[in-house]
Amino acid sequence: MVVVAMGYYTFAVGVRIKELQAAIGSNDQRLLERVRLGEYFSNYEDVVTDDGKFTLDKALQELIAGRISRPDAGFVYGYALICLSHALGYELPEGSDFKMYVETEFIDALLRGEFGLDDFDITDQLFPDACEWSEVIPQLPEVEDWPSGVYLPLEYLRTLQQRLAGVQITNDQIAAWENGEGTEDDDEDGGELGEEKACAAEHVRNLQANLAFCIEHELDMAWFCH
Repeated sequence: MVVVAMGYYTFAVGVRIKELQAAIGSNDQRLLERVRLGEYFSNYEDVVTDDGKFTLDKALQELIAGRISRPDAGFVYGYALICLSHALGYELPEGSDFKMYVETEFIDALLRGEFGLDDFDITDQLFPDACEWSEVIPQLPEVEDWPSGVYLPLEYLRTLQQRLAGVQITNDQIAAWENGEGTEDDDEDGGELGEEKACAAEHVRNLQANLAFCIEHELDMAWFCH
C-alpha cells in the first residue's frame, strides 16, 4: 500500500520504466557518478539510518549493484531510488508539487463542483497501489512510512488524460476565482474559496500539460511524496 502522509508534498518526473529497471543491478559506475552529481543526491545526501551506518550513497551503490544489505533501511533506498529516477528521467514542463490532503482536497472539490467528476480522487489517481514503486522495482525493501513513490506507465497516463479531457480551464476563469467571483459565500469566505479554486485550477492545468508531454514523448511518469 502506498503511504502518503498528511502535510507532505508531491513531485514528479518523466521516466522510462524499462530503463530504470535495467539500471538496477547494472553495476554501471558512470551512472553512479552521474547520480552523485545530481541535484537530488545533493538534497538528500544527509539521509542516514538512526545508527549512522547506512548512508544514501551506500544505498545508491547497492541499488546499482543489485544487492540489498539493509532491508530494514527501506527509506534510505527509497531516497536513493528517487535520485536514480531523476538522474535517468526527464524534467516535466510544469510544476508538480502540491500539498497532500490540503491542495488535493481543493483539486477534488474543483473537479466535482465545476466539471462533474464526482468519483475523481486525485490522490488515488496519482498514487494507485497497483503502480507503487515496489511493484515496479521488486528489489526495493519495504518503506514503512516515507518517502512514497509510484511509477505510472504510459498507458495509464493516456487513460488519466482521457478522464481529464473535459476539463478546460482558462486564464480568465483562474483570474475570476482569484478575485472571489463565482462563489456563493460571503465576501470573506468567498474570496478564500476562490483562492482555493484558483490554486486547484493551476495544479490541474499543470497536470494536464505534464501528461501531454509524457504522452507525446512516450514516457512513463514517476510520482513521489515526502
